[in-house]
Amino acid sequence: KITNSLSYKFNVAAKNKNKERKRWFGKQTFNGKNVNGQLGLSQLERKFYQIENLLNYIRRIKRIHQFDATFGITYDNENLGVSSVINENFFTEELRTEGFGYGQVLYPYFRDRTGAEVFSVLGRINYGFRDKYLITVSGRADGSSKFSKGNKFSYFPAVALAWKASEEDFLKNSRTISNLKIRAGYGRSGNQAINPYETFARYGQTYYVSGNTLISGAIPENIQNDRLVWETTSQ
Repeated sequence: KITNSLSYKFNVAAKNKNKERKRWFGKQTFNGKNVNGQLGLSQLERKFYQIENLLNYIRRIKRIHQFDATFGITYDNENLGVSSVINENFFTEELRTEGFGYGQVLYPYFRDRTGAEVFSVLGRINYGFRDKYLITVSGRADGSSKFSKGNKFSYFPAVALAWKASEEDFLKNSRTISNLKIRAGYGRSGNQAINPYETFARYGQTYYVSGNTLISGAIPENIQNDRLVWETTSQ
């Protein structure tokens, strides 16, 4: 609390997740029958943190004017790493998920890592006159690393007007209507729910068999589209 009207809030959130998964397919299963047993090992590593800076101002002047304003800067960061490897053709099934390395066929090790960041600046002002006539103006600018240069940021304004009719003299003592508020508003919101690196051509790992030899290669995973932008909804 800086003054009676001004306050500041600082929030930090973090999450660190590590997961290991083992999958054994014996020779009696569909996956393991033709390859004499199959063992898969995969790992997932996710790190996420968020920082919020919020400044809030509240002021009332003789029950006539009411001000409530918020200004904020936020930052989100997420990194995701996945890896996997497959082992096949086992001479024994006894070790099951602990038998990694005993299979004669070992596929190349696969690893992938992605990262995404979102930086936002936001603000909102609420003003009320005699607690009857209300106006709210808000806006935010969001930038996402998922989009290409020139398309990272988008802006989302909003405005709303409200009238508390039940506070007027002709309804204040009404026994029928205890609360009546008429509100009209317009605003835009954004969506950046695409996978990282969708804006340029990306290649993934694949395997080819030549005789008894397993060859690792690369294939395209998506078509480059550097014109992707924020999805915007108006309401």
